[in-house]
Formats: sequence, structure tokens, C-alpha cells
Amino acid sequence: MTTEQAGARAAFERRVDALRGLRVLAVDYWDLRTSGPEPDWDHGDWHRAVLGVQLTTAAGPVTVTWDATFQPYGVAVFSEPVARHLDPDESQRVGPGAGSRWDAFLGQSIRAATGRWDTLTFGPATTWDGQVVAPKRDVHLPTALRLDFEAGPVWFVAGVPRSPEGDEILIPGDEIILVFTAAMMRAMGYVDPTFAT
Repeated sequence: MTTEQAGARAAFERRVDALRGLRVLAVDYWDLRTSGPEPDWDHGDWHRAVLGVQLTTAAGPVTVTWDATFQPYGVAVFSEPVARHLDPDESQRVGPGAGSRWDAFLGQSIRAATGRWDTLTFGPATTWDGQVVAPKRDVHLPTALRLDFEAGPVWFVAGVPRSPEGDEILIPGDEIILVFTAAMMRAMGYVDPTFAT
């Protein structure tokens, strides 16, 4: 791991640690602006926030989104409004509303916050005639974030659903998927019992 990568990882971990103790008052999902029907974000055990989530806390806004800090895409956390990470002409708030899975968590403090780091191997990249243009490399990136509340855990995953049912999620990906059950996390491939229980 390079010094730059170690610094980025340490900064991510500091932002995650800062979530502990924050009381969540409201939650907003953001998606691309569309002139068609309202985007479908509620899939029962999982929600699709696409561009990111803003948690309104008693201490101010927190954004959970995805970015390419660790290449290709991973979960990102910022102690600022989601608007700083979106183009207002191309994005819109899409949910959740009253009666969502979030009702059980609103007004509660985050008891624990844990990032999930995974290692992906890329390459080697070759030309059509077999010349290596990029060596094989391992990339360490945060693919998920777990927030624990008195009501239970909520996971934020950098992934993309490959089907409307969400029975196949490509991880990592350039969307934020929120998961409300350990069974769904395990179905997505998170089998570590300390993270997906």
C-alpha cells in the first residue's frame, strides 16, 4: 500500500469513527433527475439510493455516497451536505418517505460504525498481441459501511443491482444500496459473521 493509499484509508476511517454517537433525525436518498416516473427506490429488504444518502443528524448533515478514491468505486463518507457531491441540475431527492424501513431508526443514535474493506485483483492488462501494458495489482477499497442503531444495523453498499429483484448485486459499483437484513447482506456475498449479522 502506498503512502497516499494509507492516508486515504486513514481519512476514511476517521470519518467513519466520527459517525458514532450521532443521532439521525432524517434520511434523504438522491437519484438522477428524470422526466419519467418517480425512480423505484424501495425493494423491501434493500433500498436503492443511486447517487447517495444524506443523513440529517443533530450535529449536522452527513453524506454517504460512492466515489473513486480507491479505484474503481467504494463507499465514501463526508461530514457535509449531499449537495456538495451532486449536480443540482441532474439530481433529485427520491425518498424515503413516511412508512419506510427508516422509521424504526429515526431519532436514534449511531451506536457503532464499521467500514468493510475488500481486496480486488486487477490485471494484468495486455494488448491484442499479448504485451503487458499494466501489471497485475491488488486494490483495497471500502465496499460497505455498517451503522448500528438500537433498532438494528443498516448497511450502505457501493454496488449496482443487476436485476430488478436485487438477487444479484455487482460489487463494487457506482450506486449506493441500503440493506436492512443480514440475510440480504449474506446473499450479496458478505459472509463475515462480524459484519453481516
